[in-house]
Amino acid sequence: MMCLVRNFELMIGHLILEGDNVLVPCYEQVEYLTPKFHFMVHYWRIIHNYGPLRNFWCMRFEGKHATGLQTARNSASRINLTQTIAIDHQLRLTYRLSSDEIFKNIINLGPRTRTT
Repeated sequence: MMCLVRNFELMIGHLILEGDNVLVPCYEQVEYLTPKFHFMVHYWRIIHNYGPLRNFWCMRFEGKHATGLQTARNSASRINLTQTIAIDHQLRLTYRLSSDEIFKNIINLGPRTRTT
């Protein structure tokens, strides 16, 4: 698998550059194509310079950001909203650290047998 990741830009990089000429007429015919299709032109260069794209995945950030959005939506006041979100984040962290739920199931032990 790592061989594929390392040589990906060598295998299809030149094909993607030619593919941009194919996408230009598609933009004229179909109105709902997003610029994300154009990003394919640049992916091979990014993979070559920086390695696998999984290092640039933003899903974990979006999951962490969701709690702040929930706090902002539930807040009745819009005055100093960043402080409200920061206080809520600190209270959630304090609760997690003071409760035992963060330390549950860290080490799973199998059935114990006595050996002599």
